[in-house]
Amino acid sequence: MSEQSPKLFHENLDRLLDLILQLASGDFQARLPPSEAGTTMDALAVGLNMLAEELESSLNERESALKSLTESEQKFRAITDTALDAIILLDGGGKVTMWNPAAEKIYGFSPEEVIGRDILDLLAPDEHRDSYRLDWDSFRATGQGTRVGTVFEARARSKHQGEIPVEMSVSSMLLNNRWYAICIVRDITERKAMEQSVAEEREILRVIDNTLTRFIGGEDPRNAFEIVLVELVKLTGSEYGFLQDNRIDEQGRSYLRTLAVSDNALTPKLRKAWKKRDTAQFRVYDFSGLNTLSFVSGDVVIANDPDDYPPIAGFPDCCPAIDCFLGIPLKRGEETIGSIGVANRAGGYDGALIDRLTPFISAIAEIAEANQNEEARRKSEKRTERMANFDELTGLPNRSQFKEQLRSAAERANRYSEHCALLLLDLDHFKDVNDTLGHPVGDALLALVGERLASATRESDIVARLGGDEFAVLQMNLTDSNDAAILAQRLIDLISKPFDIGGHRIHTETSIGIALCDPCQTQPTRLFSQADTALYRAKADGRHRYRFHDEQVEAEVRQRVTLIEEMHEAFAEAQFELYYQPQIDTRTPRLVGLEALLRWNHPTRGLLSPGSFIPVAETSGFVLEIEAWVLRQACQQMSAWRAQGFLGSATVGVNLSPLQFKTAEFEANILAALSDTGLPPRCLELEITERSVAGRPETVARLVERLTAKGIGFSIDDFGTGYSSLQYLKKLAVKKIKVAQGFVSDMMADPGDASIVRAIISLGQELGYQVIAEGVESEEQRDFLQDKGCFLFQGFLFGKPQPVSALTEQFRKGGLVLPDGRVIPVS
Repeated sequence: MSEQSPKLFHENLDRLLDLILQLASGDFQARLPPSEAGTTMDALAVGLNMLAEELESSLNERESALKSLTESEQKFRAITDTALDAIILLDGGGKVTMWNPAAEKIYGFSPEEVIGRDILDLLAPDEHRDSYRLDWDSFRATGQGTRVGTVFEARARSKHQGEIPVEMSVSSMLLNNRWYAICIVRDITERKAMEQSVAEEREILRVIDNTLTRFIGGEDPRNAFEIVLVELVKLTGSEYGFLQDNRIDEQGRSYLRTLAVSDNALTPKLRKAWKKRDTAQFRVYDFSGLNTLSFVSGDVVIANDPDDYPPIAGFPDCCPAIDCFLGIPLKRGEETIGSIGVANRAGGYDGALIDRLTPFISAIAEIAEANQNEEARRKSEKRTERMANFDELTGLPNRSQFKEQLRSAAERANRYSEHCALLLLDLDHFKDVNDTLGHPVGDALLALVGERLASATRESDIVARLGGDEFAVLQMNLTDSNDAAILAQRLIDLISKPFDIGGHRIHTETSIGIALCDPCQTQPTRLFSQADTALYRAKADGRHRYRFHDEQVEAEVRQRVTLIEEMHEAFAEAQFELYYQPQIDTRTPRLVGLEALLRWNHPTRGLLSPGSFIPVAETSGFVLEIEAWVLRQACQQMSAWRAQGFLGSATVGVNLSPLQFKTAEFEANILAALSDTGLPPRCLELEITERSVAGRPETVARLVERLTAKGIGFSIDDFGTGYSSLQYLKKLAVKKIKVAQGFVSDMMADPGDASIVRAIISLGQELGYQVIAEGVESEEQRDFLQDKGCFLFQGFLFGKPQPVSALTEQFRKGGLVLPDGRVIPVS
């Protein structure tokens, strides 16, 4: 290292001192370039420069660390300040050290009010403070506690709302060798209210389900109503209640009929009467009482101060004192059909309670309405059954009922080797009476003839009116044919005596045809045919006499044999063809289905409908082969239409013969037809008659249930024409009933048929079935049916049965063309 001059030395020393001062003042970027001489001063300059670099580097690192720390703190504050949940930091003693805005919102305390305060003194409910405080000693030492690391529900005090429910999670953190607790808290007041509401709603739904199940399940309606009332009293926290519906008595006066009364609202005397169902004491005619205000006004009555309302009426000496009362009308649309009342609830009644009860009250109204409808249905059913089985004019069994009785007699004759006789009668020249004296006189004559026939026969014999002026007598337990001849002559003599009707002395006569029923001849259809042939001969021989069946019946049998042979030939030569008749829903309108109808292109007789040959096919058993072909052909055609983009939601209806249900392979044949043709089961509807069910209800019901479970639909054809429909309907898994064409065609002129049609529609609606009317040919018929609630139709008004070619052409041109020119889309 070279020596420097004193002057140069002092200059370098000044420069070093200047650098030191700059570094001391914080200017760490200052530097002193060393000279090339390599003096001691240069070495000091290098050392100071290195020190300056170290100081600058340390300063940069410190500034970077401070900046990072500041950013982290800002992020933490941003998170805690924007969090929806309360975030609270507690020291080991339970004092608040951090309190975010959400905590202030939930608890109502500002940070200034809580920072540094004991959390237990501030927020813990009084009854829980001691138990909560026990955990802090352990936490202060170890950072552990029973609640650390868990999520739990608790109750906490707030500044303005009192106690509130909260959900809390607690975790621990070690800072500067001290344990802190981090609490994240959520206000769950709304959630708890919702849970309570859901619980109440579930309870109400449970009660509704239980009530409806009991009612629909066949329990005595009165028991079901009492259960309803018990549940309602329990739901409302009331002391007692009652349930009533509106009725009309024998004199046409309105009154409220009591359906149920709380047991504790009855005196011992009335309780005994109630248990005996002596409800005459529970009729309310006085509508001024508290319990009927809701019914009269149609509005809800809340009487928390009953002194302002009229006293309760209708139940003398039975009701305890009323502190508060709630009366709710039961409505069917705008019509009030009854009322329900509860009384003496702690705290009284309010609108919120009514809102919660709305579904329950609606269910009660439905049950009350269903009960009224059920009562009406039972009455209607009895009347319908009476009308279906008995002649309204004479009160005698009608044709369908008589045929059933004849069938039973024939079976008995075959089983016990008994003999009986079928006598068919009609009045000679009865038309002249109607034409000259009028139908009322003619009807009166028929009624008196029925009385005379019944008076001349034994109790074991059966007299029936088959229709018009035609009567029948089934004579039981014959010794020989002479017994039938004696009865026939007695009836002829009795009818020939004059009748005095409305000032007119009327003379009439009768002719009688007789068929003998013995163990070797027991087919009811053949007996009718034989007796009818004998009656024809009696008329041909001059009337006013009787004739027995003879060999002419054998000619009829030969004719049937010929027809069966022709049907076999027709089947082999493809003479059978399916026509399809549309089924329309007028509400849209839309095509809901097509019924497949068999036609026979007979080489000499032309196009034949099933009525001219199917009955013979049934007696021979050949109907099974025909119906199997019909089923497969209908499925195949429906599948073809669907493949062309038509009839996507429609069904094809296929009629089933009662014989088909008796074959072991019937179910398999149905499923095979669907599988082989690719037709979805939901597109097939099988139409059964009441004859199919009679005698084998359980077997048929199980079969229908199995096929229904696979998606196939069932309907009852010609509903109301058989004796067993109402008895077996509820056992069958059918979805549709078809009103018989005979009822529809005569309903506008015959009040009896109109009543039957109304009853069938009402029954279908009550049981949840679709109702379709067959044979609708006029707008008047359509309007009548629609007014009664039927909107599904089949008949000439909406289209005749048509061959496949005609329908397919219409479909391709845009849809089904109705007779009035409207086009129904089928795509």
